Amino acid sequence: MKRRHFLTATVASSAVAAAATPPAGIIDCQSHLFFPEVLDMMRKRKTEPLVYDAKGTTFLKMGDWLRKVPPHFLDVNAKLASMDASGIEITMLSTNDPGPEWFGADGPAVAQLKSSPAMLGSSLAWYE
Repeated sequence: MKRRHFLTATVASSAVAAAATPPAGIIDCQSHLFFPEVLDMMRKRKTEPLVYDAKGTTFLKMGDWLRKVPPHFLDVNAKLASMDASGIEITMLSTNDPGPEWFGADGPAVAQLKSSPAMLGSSLAWYE
């Protein structure tokens, strides 16, 4: 699909969605879920992005950026409980942090791992 057609289709579907009854709760437009298997792979890396643990906290290091990876970013049920506690009804969930572009030559393999049906199916089985 050409980009212009995609944008047109997106605008049209957004108009239809806007006319629908909105969800009752808060909508979170960006949230993250880390697959433990991907974090384990990054723990073995010698170059960034890499993951390490210090004093019971997991950290993701990418250049000058250092991010804590809280437990509710690793477990779907914990993520749902956190959303419920905050009154969040819907979230846009991303598993793409860090993105494949950070992994150099390993980028395509990382993208494939993060989007594999087995990975998504095991982590998101609660949805069914």
